Amino acid sequence: MFKRALLYVLILATVTMVCLFVFVLGYGTCTELYEGIAREARAADEEILEFVGLPQGEAAVIGQYTEGTNAGNLFFRIYGPHISGFVGDDFGVDGAALTLQQVFTLGNEIHLICLVSPRGEDAVSYGAVYKIDRHGIVQEPTCYQEPEDGSQYGFNRFVCANQAGQAYAGIQNQRVTIFNKEGNIVLRLNSEQTREIYDVRCDQTGALIAGCTSESGMKETVHRAFCAFYDLEGNRIWRKAVAGEEGSKATVIKILDHEQGNWLLHGVNRVEDLNILRTQGLSFVFESAPHGEESFFMEIDRNGAITKEITYPSPAPILVSQGLSTENGLLLRAYTAQKPGADRYGVQMVRLNRELKEIARKEIPVWGDQVFYCAPWAENAADGIWVYHAGQAKFFQNEREIFRHFTGLMRWRPVCEAALSMGDGALWFLCLYTVMTLCTLGVARSPHSRYYGTFGRKKRRV
Repeated sequence: MFKRALLYVLILATVTMVCLFVFVLGYGTCTELYEGIAREARAADEEILEFVGLPQGEAAVIGQYTEGTNAGNLFFRIYGPHISGFVGDDFGVDGAALTLQQVFTLGNEIHLICLVSPRGEDAVSYGAVYKIDRHGIVQEPTCYQEPEDGSQYGFNRFVCANQAGQAYAGIQNQRVTIFNKEGNIVLRLNSEQTREIYDVRCDQTGALIAGCTSESGMKETVHRAFCAFYDLEGNRIWRKAVAGEEGSKATVIKILDHEQGNWLLHGVNRVEDLNILRTQGLSFVFESAPHGEESFFMEIDRNGAITKEITYPSPAPILVSQGLSTENGLLLRAYTAQKPGADRYGVQMVRLNRELKEIARKEIPVWGDQVFYCAPWAENAADGIWVYHAGQAKFFQNEREIFRHFTGLMRWRPVCEAALSMGDGALWFLCLYTVMTLCTLGVARSPHSRYYGTFGRKKRRV
């Protein structure tokens, strides 16, 4: 009988240890989830705006405070293998609001291209460029604005117009003012028959502008994506519509320097009632949305001829913030979910090489209460990907590693939650286990155990 009792205790202990091991392993796997939830609860007044990869294997998060005494200020955090936690700070402009327009790296510096909107009644918006080194030191910004005269007007968009940071452009609808890096005006453009200009690229031969137009169609207004090239005297050399038809809105939103002196246009073409929701800084496309959205990439030469074109249908991935050229390849991303408030969503990731050939594609599953940002390594987009998730940055060699990591989080989180839900009753469980063990051993050692065992009643011989 004693052997049976000992076997019973060993089986119960084994089951308990296995369960405990599973719960501990699951909790260890999901630690970043729970720590991330706690971090994001503490940082409820923060909005992540951009996540970029940096040289030397580092990455940076740029965001903005939405509430509190620092509301309106931008903040940054630099993560890396040789940094304990992160290096960060925040900054702002007294009496004005900062709007982040672009982020890119140049050498070891992070360049933040911002629009400054003073709160004064007669004040107008202007551009400012902040430079941050890898040690987190913010330099005094260079400001770009029109002179104070009767022709002054503010900007509603401000962009870097040269991948080397030698030129910047202030945009007000169809008007463009181009500055050199010192802040002096070098060219003004006023593009006719233009609804909105989104990006500008200039060099020693002239300036390329891109955006969308508004034209009258048979039934409704047509928004076409277009680009136009001007010489350094402001004379238009050519103009070309590249996408758009009735019932849709097409826009070129980004210009990148491409191979052999050509340009790459990145744009979107979507139906007007597309079901897109921006929440937690992420723009989601839901499965119930009409499949009318697409993103496109077009290579154009110096004469405006389209030499290559790639189109991605819904869910249409958009370009992840990185450099202003295609030299290191491209990373595209799209967020998809079944419905608003879903408990999980997917992140479509697509990577292209410098020849615009697709080299990787993966959908990453993410829990709905977590945000997910990705950025290519600044040295070469094909060499790895940074991911910002659960309030921390992690580096992965490829999409397969990312998929395995987040699939593991999906698999183990229910186990972790079960373990947490049992946490309050763990003491009672241990007490019950101890009592059951003592009772079992007591029965085994009892002088009556010949007749009364744990596993049944033994018949007495007559």
